[in-house]
Amino acid sequence: MPKEMTYSGYELLDATFSLSDHIQKNCYYQFQVRPADEFKFLEIFNRSREHTHNEVSILFHALVQGFSQGSNHPLYTLNINYMIRFMISKNRFVERQLVRNHFPYFMGFAHHAARALIESVLKYNAIPGTLQASPENRD
Repeated sequence: MPKEMTYSGYELLDATFSLSDHIQKNCYYQFQVRPADEFKFLEIFNRSREHTHNEVSILFHALVQGFSQGSNHPLYTLNINYMIRFMISKNRFVERQLVRNHFPYFMGFAHHAARALIESVLKYNAIPGTLQASPENRD
């Protein structure tokens, strides 16, 4: 990965949440993260119109399903679309192939961003125990 590339965060684009009628206690969730086919390379300018740096943005989707213990029927579903962003030197240009070549690197950031977004949505809900991630979802 280029040394000039710095993770600059994530941006929530949209989210949908659906809840079944049967709220249970001691829920857990499972989630999957997958990339969309959207990649943006932007030149960033300051107010003086001076080129300060470049930015790479990659779109991801996260699908979250909540379950009660002993059930395989989803209690709730959360779909999240978000972008992760990286800042790079103004002298560097990044192509889609670089992202493909270093896919595990970018997926690590996408996974952490998804976890933060999921927990921010589930933190204040009416379903007890939903912050328990499935053991299958480890960062």
